[in-house]
Amino acid sequence: MKEGLDDELRRAVDPNLRFDIDEEISLNISKILSDEGSLLYDRYFFKNLNALIEIFYPSLPFNGEFPFRSPDYIRHILSAYPAENSLSGVDKILFRPRYFSQYSSELAALFFKKEKILVEYLHHPHFYEVSRDDFDNNQSYVLDSIEDNHRLGTGVQTGNKIKIPSTLYYIHTSFRSSHNDIDKFFITAVLSSDEHELKLTEISEYYKTNGY
Repeated sequence: MKEGLDDELRRAVDPNLRFDIDEEISLNISKILSDEGSLLYDRYFFKNLNALIEIFYPSLPFNGEFPFRSPDYIRHILSAYPAENSLSGVDKILFRPRYFSQYSSELAALFFKKEKILVEYLHHPHFYEVSRDDFDNNQSYVLDSIEDNHRLGTGVQTGNKIKIPSTLYYIHTSFRSSHNDIDKFFITAVLSSDEHELKLTEISEYYKTNGY
């Protein structure tokens, strides 16, 4: 899956969404990450002065490719996160190769705040636009100054706004929310073609068949 901006894709957290994710939550993500469940995933690590994050990445490719950006890319964008101290609120990131949608809404991620686990799902690739002012405190990196950042998808400056990858957005938003339960992230896609959705469904069914 290539990351990029889609003019037809409208990103939003939908407060009226009637998407049943109770079953997904009740799976107990911690069990998936147990020694037995994690046999389906390769483990990678990201470390800085304030955090040690374990990254769980599918060990099985789909048609010779993986459905998420590479672990090296994930570590790269984590290293570029300006509020470096905030990463201590994340212990694990699970890239779960499953696709959950209802009508035009997709489950993009769950952040289990007490367990410090971020789970990212298959979804239409996109960037989120945030205020540059949000990154003023503890800023140790400037996203748009990283070499070839547009190609890497690390950050793209547009005036007082900066576009960041979805993984950074989920972390950034969860750290700013006031409750301590589970943050749920959805995107609402308005598309002229369902070809992309069919592909995501095909990938998800493949991984479901293989125990994911």
